[in-house]
Amino acid sequence: MIKGISTDSNKAHQSIAAREVEPNSSRWRVPASIAIGIGAGLGSLVTAIPRAYSYAANKPLHDRLEKAQAATLAQSLKIVLQGSERGRTSPSPIRPSVQALKIDLVQQGGLKTAPEKKQADYLAQGAVRIRYTIEKMQRDEFPRGGVQSLRSDLAALMNNPLYRKLKNADSAAINFLQYVAVKLIAVDANSVLFDFGKEFLGRSEKEEFSPQELADGMSAYLKKRSFSIDHGRLFYSAAHPNKTQRSLMSVLDPLGYDASVGNPTFSAHSFELGKKKMNFYYGPGPTGNPIFEHGVLPAYRKFGVFELRFNFQNTRDKAEALRVREMVRIADANSDVLKHAVLGFDTKMDMTKFDSVDSFFDAYIAFVKDGLREIRAKDVDNGIYISQEMLSIDQVDNALAKAREFCRVMSQNNSHWKQAMSQGPHGKEGMGKTMKLIADTCLSLSMLYRSFDEITPEMVERALDERLDRDLTAIRTSGACKQNIDRGVVGNIALRLFFRWASDASPLTNREACEIAGAVIGRAKIAEDRKIMKERYKILDDFLRFVGSAPRGVAQAHVLLRGYPASVSSGISQIL
Repeated sequence: MIKGISTDSNKAHQSIAAREVEPNSSRWRVPASIAIGIGAGLGSLVTAIPRAYSYAANKPLHDRLEKAQAATLAQSLKIVLQGSERGRTSPSPIRPSVQALKIDLVQQGGLKTAPEKKQADYLAQGAVRIRYTIEKMQRDEFPRGGVQSLRSDLAALMNNPLYRKLKNADSAAINFLQYVAVKLIAVDANSVLFDFGKEFLGRSEKEEFSPQELADGMSAYLKKRSFSIDHGRLFYSAAHPNKTQRSLMSVLDPLGYDASVGNPTFSAHSFELGKKKMNFYYGPGPTGNPIFEHGVLPAYRKFGVFELRFNFQNTRDKAEALRVREMVRIADANSDVLKHAVLGFDTKMDMTKFDSVDSFFDAYIAFVKDGLREIRAKDVDNGIYISQEMLSIDQVDNALAKAREFCRVMSQNNSHWKQAMSQGPHGKEGMGKTMKLIADTCLSLSMLYRSFDEITPEMVERALDERLDRDLTAIRTSGACKQNIDRGVVGNIALRLFFRWASDASPLTNREACEIAGAVIGRAKIAEDRKIMKERYKILDDFLRFVGSAPRGVAQAHVLLRGYPASVSSGISQIL
């Protein structure tokens, strides 16, 4: 029994179930246990149709993604496992035996006791088992549970005490498991997102998309009724009991909850400046996920790369605040390979208490800077945490000044702004949330640009070395809330668009628009078989329409952003 949960309902249930069948006039009551069984059966019948529909509708998308994952995982079979050639690609698969892997583990760890050697045997067998699973997937022989089954096996191995002890060692078995961990986030799903997004932009042959046209295409699909949370949480829960239970566990056991279960990570677009490149990947918040902390991060360390991560969780929510603090702990313990900032998507600040762009930013800038360097008690925390190492106060001021200027200029003679502001508190709140998104995106854009300064010539050289596996030497960035299907997607798309508009004034290409639509709609569908929550999506919709409705639209956004990189870093101006 979980402490704090009342047992009154359990006692009542037991009392009902224990009653004998008693005559009542000429009628008999149906025993409660039978009634419950009949009710459950009818419930299953009622939800069988939506479950079957959802399975059939989602299967092509899941199958394509799993095939892409399998192809990327197969690359881990041809990477040299240890020594001076570690990370180099081999023309043929490398297949060490269980015994060879065990002997190496014993030698690397200086293991002497029988229990330690037994653990070495467990890890060696696990590594070979995962290799065998990948080989089977190459032949389209997916295990029950698909790639998720392999991921669960890998997580169990990385929870092993001996693995944790040796995770930074140059061991063949340890390195192989870490190669697989990196490959799980490295799969390039852009073609999957593109094809999926094309479905929701009407298979348009348009070569270019304005922000409004992109918003129109996504909104038209999202307005249709479906088995989604916005169209009935009770019915969604009945049709998706396992997903509902997992959502409950994220509240009851915040740090034990692993959002990666049933929620695949995959790479998408990249951010590039000259020869420097940062690969973006979608995926949930990594707390509770041993593969990230004990697999991906040690691999980064071995290959001299790093990751920039944005956290969109809400520090005023008890469960999410615990995960935010845990993420800060992980980042502090791995500061050489992980850069982390908190940009809470939700806020306690009243988004309706402003009369102009300037009055909004006067309040929001003070709000952001109050407690910027710490995470305080949930009732007073502002939801923003950026360390001195990530951005100095001057750089924070610069980012917020750019956001203020952007909103001030873009709101002039802007039909969407005028219409929203005339709709009272509801419309004003929409514009307040839009300006908050723009401000937070300018902050994340600053940290992204600053991270390019951290990419050394040696990192660039390794990334371009064709003898090395490219995924192992890639520098990455990601942003997530709990699952990265609602809040995270909105923040990620805004960052992608700002980076694009800073360097290019042209409209979005058909491919870019379809990739974005595929991510906005596909992330929630892949992870939870639902649509992005409309209250979250509305902020992205307002953002797109706000930019698109300004005089000169994207061209004006480009004018405002093009000088921003140089104001963040002199090193970037040299690249550009």
